[in-house]
Amino acid sequence: INSPQVNSGFNAFEILSDGRVVIGAYDKKVYVSANDGTSLTTLTESTAIVNVLMEDHNGDLLVGTSNGNLYRYNTDSWAVETLSLAHGASIVSLEEFDNSTYHIGTQGGKLTQVDVAGFSEGETYDSTGRVLGSKQEFTGEIYIVTSSATSSKIRLYDLDTDGDGVTWVNP
Repeated sequence: INSPQVNSGFNAFEILSDGRVVIGAYDKKVYVSANDGTSLTTLTESTAIVNVLMEDHNGDLLVGTSNGNLYRYNTDSWAVETLSLAHGASIVSLEEFDNSTYHIGTQGGKLTQVDVAGFSEGETYDSTGRVLGSKQEFTGEIYIVTSSATSSKIRLYDLDTDGDGVTWVNP
């Protein structure tokens, strides 16, 4: 079984929980096909290269693009919501924590939290390098994994877990 051919090439793919195959392409489109390779739909809302795809706990499809736009599609109706991140940095990683917060990682070292329910931008944490991923602890710490040409790091952002009014960052 093959996916539909994407002539422009692609950066990302996701297999949805129902078996549908989703491909994010250099031509700024998202291609959806059945698991037998039959083309189902093409999503054309993006205005930039699609870098990353993720299915969340609700079965919605998140699409992150090179111009800092985040799209959320209902995978039943393909209705779309759009969020343009204030910093506009290229989105390269997507994660979800506690079914309530998305972590949006960028090429330029930023990690932005997005509220799942309101699909709204929250805090942004600055780092250096490409954000590969993150982990958020229930006690308030956020670990951000970054990589650049010269180093890879895990940074700890302690969001005042001791209640002293001071946020601490381990560079």
